[in-house]
Amino acid sequence: MILYNNRLIMHKFIIFYLIIIVQIMSTMYGIVLLVKLTKRIYVKRIIYLVVFLLLYIVIFIFSYRLDLRNINIISIAELLIIIYYGIKIIRYYIILKKSEKLYKKVLFYKNRNKFKRALKYLEKYKQEKMKFQDIKPYVYLSHKGEIYKLQGNNDEALQIYKRALNLYNQDEDFQYHTNIQVYLMDIYFNLIEILKEINEDKQVKHYNKQLVLLVKKTLRLNSNHKLLYQKRLFEIGKLFYEYKYYKRSLKYLSKIKNRRKNCEITYILGLSYFHNRKYDKALVEFNKVKNKKKYKMFVYYWYIRINIEIGNREKAFNNLIEATNKELDFYVQYRSPDDNYLPDTEKEKYLEFMIDRFKMEKRKLSRSKKARIADAIIFLLFELEKDKEAYSYIQVLKSLYPVHKKIYYWQVIL
Repeated sequence: MILYNNRLIMHKFIIFYLIIIVQIMSTMYGIVLLVKLTKRIYVKRIIYLVVFLLLYIVIFIFSYRLDLRNINIISIAELLIIIYYGIKIIRYYIILKKSEKLYKKVLFYKNRNKFKRALKYLEKYKQEKMKFQDIKPYVYLSHKGEIYKLQGNNDEALQIYKRALNLYNQDEDFQYHTNIQVYLMDIYFNLIEILKEINEDKQVKHYNKQLVLLVKKTLRLNSNHKLLYQKRLFEIGKLFYEYKYYKRSLKYLSKIKNRRKNCEITYILGLSYFHNRKYDKALVEFNKVKNKKKYKMFVYYWYIRINIEIGNREKAFNNLIEATNKELDFYVQYRSPDDNYLPDTEKEKYLEFMIDRFKMEKRKLSRSKKARIADAIIFLLFELEKDKEAYSYIQVLKSLYPVHKKIYYWQVIL
């Protein structure tokens, strides 16, 4: 009986210290988790927090069953602290989601040229409480300036952009905030574009110098932090690419290490090489992402363009056929607005291929696939100024989808 009691005490003693070890480890993890959550919230981290809370509930029940009162008190105290911070984080997460939703609406209406609505949601976004309050004025001014710029109100846009620059220059703390500096670069680019339009050459030179200095400063401030430095190189390189400064974009993107982990970096670097006429290097980068679903068809387009640029037109045409076999309306979907990379002779050849395919596979094809081929054929006929033939394929589209925006579009165009 005494031996049994000694064993029971020993077991309780072992369990007691095991629970304390688990509590210390989980508390340390919990503190790290809470710090991470307050910096930036991810759905996975919310799930981890829930698991963390469940662990404490299990420890509490287990210790209660064993009548380990000291552990009970520790568990209750820690559980209350975690619940308190958990409620704060979940509340913050709801606020963050609301501000993100407003921001998406700003982008949605801005991209559809519905500027009044975009401005309306931008004002709501400005009023919304969110983390990174110091960045928000720059996000707000950047989008507001761009909306006025898209409306053709360059004077108002210039005033807004210059207000953002003054705000930055007046506060020394902002000048060491690299997130703000990235938004500021976007403001500089837009400002330079407007000044170029109104032929203000002196101001263009001044702001170009300021932009270069800002880029150097941003990279210098992040030079001691490897991951952040790589991130800034990508953000800067991408901005230079978007505003068609291809040499500068190549300069920064080519410095990024471990590009394989990020397909977007590889793809934009390939585009920068292409626009700098370094076609061999562009092919190397495109080949790295050719099997990725997001970039696969875009890579086909750049294969075609590269082969045309190096004079291998036959291979370019074969690339086009290969791409069409994967995406029936490839010729329409994957091109820039003023893109006209095929001469009329090759367009005629490609048109014959598309019409033959439509006739041969008409019975096998689904309604949506038939419509996609018909749309591509109409586009080709429009480019070749064969309006009468185009009308016959509009009727094909009409038979497949009696009410469809593409039918009205082609009727208006033709």
